[in-house]
Order: sequence, then structure tokens, then C-alpha cells
Amino acid sequence: MSEQLTKKRIIAIIVGVVAVLAVAAVAFGFLRSGSDPASSGPKAVVAGQKVAVTVAAPSVEDLYGYQFRLNFDESKFEYKEELTSEIDEISSIFAKPFDGYQLVGATMIGETPGFSGKKVDICKMVFEAKVDTPLSEATFSISDVNIVKSNLDYEENVDGWQMETAVVDG
Repeated sequence: MSEQLTKKRIIAIIVGVVAVLAVAAVAFGFLRSGSDPASSGPKAVVAGQKVAVTVAAPSVEDLYGYQFRLNFDESKFEYKEELTSEIDEISSIFAKPFDGYQLVGATMIGETPGFSGKKVDICKMVFEAKVDTPLSEATFSISDVNIVKSNLDYEENVDGWQMETAVVDG
């Protein structure tokens, strides 16, 4: 098989795995991995202020792709479609809206080893407060964390991923 065809096949498999994980998370409602609500950063925001939510993992090994739910109170916050990968090696990232949460996923492309590290910021998303809101009541949380390794093995309901909130200046 040609190298070009092999790369295309691997990309197609990875895209397929991410799609299957997305459908499975929605259709079957995986058990929540249970991270704590936002506990760091400012204690309140006023209507119109932006809040950055940074998702982090205590450690990752051979991380090739991931998917999780970022749950939030839509009556208090609006997702501003500002999503960035904090891992340079991950080039394809998306967020798909559902009632009460954003389904976030990302993957590397091509034949490459997965990312490994400790205390890793995974990605950052920006929301805007619709009303004055104490962040302790903002109900940002993470659930249904699934990861894909570079050999295309995947793990469901990974524990330990957390998030931090911070008011965005300007």
C-alpha cells in the first residue's frame, strides 16, 4: 500500500473514531467523570464580561485525540465560539452545541506520536455572562471525558480532568 494511501486511511480512521465517540456520548449518555465546579479565579462576573474556561489534565500519555462535555448554565452564559487548543501538536479542534453543554473534541492528524506531559492545559473556551453571576453558581463542569491514543485505542470516562475559570480583560 502506498504511503499516501496509508496516511489517508489513518486520518479516515481517526475522524471515524472521533465521530463514533461523539455519537456514543450523545446517544448513550456516558457516566459523568465528575469534576468539581469552577473553584479558582474570580468569584463573580457582571453581564457582558467574558470568562475563559481552561480545561486541564493532571497528566496525559500518548494523547492523540479527546472528547468531553463542558456543561454550563445557558441562562447565565453564552459560548462565544472562541476555542483554542493549548497543545500545539493538536491541529483539529471543534465544539458542537447541545442544550446545556458544548461537546468538545480534538485530534492530531497523520502518523505521529501522541502528546505526553504532566499538568497539561488541554484547551481554552470563552463564554460571555448574560447576567451578573457568582461564579460559584455558574455550574461549569466537565463530564464524559474520552481519549484516543496514537495506536487508536480509546478510553472512556477518564477521571481527573479539571477546569479553571478566569475573567477575560478587555
